[in-house]
Amino acid sequence: MGRPRAPSFNAAIGGVLGAIKEASGSLTSASADIQQTAVYSTAMLKRRPACPEKTGQSVDAAVTATDHLAASITEIGSRPRMA
Repeated sequence: MGRPRAPSFNAAIGGVLGAIKEASGSLTSASADIQQTAVYSTAMLKRRPACPEKTGQSVDAAVTATDHLAASITEIGSRPRMA
């Protein structure tokens, strides 16, 4: 009796993992957009000498954090499906 449930369980888990991988792809794309915005913002802030140095440092920190987020999302998305 336990055997017939295993394929449906595996299929359900495979579906969940597929959905997670798809969401990971969306997050990777969003992360890339955020990273581009952060890089652009940094460049714009560095062009304005009147901006306080701390603002530029904060944006640099945001770029670094976004890079780490993008790397994490990419890693999650590249993991093999477990079905």
